[in-house]
Amino acid sequence: MFVFGLAISFLYLFAAVFSGIAFLNGRESMFRIGGAFAYLAIPLHLVYLIVVGVRGRSIPPASFYQAMSVISFFVALIYVILRVSIRAKSLGFFVFPFIFAFHVIATFGPRVIYLGENLMRSPLFWFHAFSTLLGYAAFGYSMILGLMYLHLFREIKHNRPSRMYDRLPPLELLDRLNTTALVGGFMFLSVGMILGGALTVTVWNRVPILDPKILASLVLWAVYVFGLLMLATRKWSGRRMSLVSIVGFLVVITGAVVARLFESSFHRF
Repeated sequence: MFVFGLAISFLYLFAAVFSGIAFLNGRESMFRIGGAFAYLAIPLHLVYLIVVGVRGRSIPPASFYQAMSVISFFVALIYVILRVSIRAKSLGFFVFPFIFAFHVIATFGPRVIYLGENLMRSPLFWFHAFSTLLGYAAFGYSMILGLMYLHLFREIKHNRPSRMYDRLPPLELLDRLNTTALVGGFMFLSVGMILGGALTVTVWNRVPILDPKILASLVLWAVYVFGLLMLATRKWSGRRMSLVSIVGFLVVITGAVVARLFESSFHRF
């Protein structure tokens, strides 16, 4: 399985390289080659996750590193949807390094399962896990879109257009995509948190509210609630919402690191 996972990582790496070349020189042939590697990697990635689940007698994600692999799969899948629907050529240059990094770390990570059998048997867990990870994937996209927006905004503001000015989507499209990713991610995260709360009550008859990962999730949820409230009431958009996206994803990463560091946490991923 290690070799299989590593091969998929290299496919994502090739997709990143050719998408980067296409972004820098604008050649359509490089864009198509990068897409071909992506179209090959994604179904193989799905097969990889299925095989991991069958061999481990559990549906991924059953560990921290499996969760990283699932997130990278969701991000790649969203890229294909955007590529087909709006011909977002420039996204690959920013997205595939992210996908490659997550999946290669997942490939080299240990296969340690922290979940008990009672938890693994609960359908609530899988709905909770997949909903939450879909939210994280959407937040990863919103962070990338936020960085793209801020860079393009800075170039326009200072009247110093570079090669990126011609390659990036218009500010209005970036803002709209970012808002969509934020709202979608928030909805998936909210559903995941509700299901997670129901799951802890079912399995442990309580909600361990002081658990580091749960606290980090509540902070993350509060960040996005604030951003979406400002969007609705103060008409925040563009640069401000991009900053919300970046801060929110930093909270996602911080929460994951905190959960890994605290041995006492029942939620180690």
